[in-house]
Amino acid sequence: MSRTRAAASAVVARRPLRIVFAGDGALLIACAEKARQREHEIAAILTSSDEVAAWARQAGIPHRSIEGADELLAGHAADCLFSIYCFSIIPQRLLDLVPIAVNYHDAPLPRYA
Repeated sequence: MSRTRAAASAVVARRPLRIVFAGDGALLIACAEKARQREHEIAAILTSSDEVAAWARQAGIPHRSIEGADELLAGHAADCLFSIYCFSIIPQRLLDLVPIAVNYHDAPLPRYA
């Protein structure tokens, strides 16, 4: 088994997960709500969306823009990061703070993405 698959298996075996969500819009909120219903903890939300930021504030979840996330993520150890409908490129320095990162894209990817 590859090191990446082994790390992913170890993370997924833990319950509940501490998750960072990155992205914008109603799809991110729906996914975060589903995670909360399944008793996972949302460590932080990274967003440029006023709608998502308002939801995070109301839910008591720490949130920042991706550009301002370094300190926030360093203080909130997470098991994984889910990028959902995210229009920003997440810098490698942030990806290095979590063992697993998953990008969800609900449409065909551009040929040279």
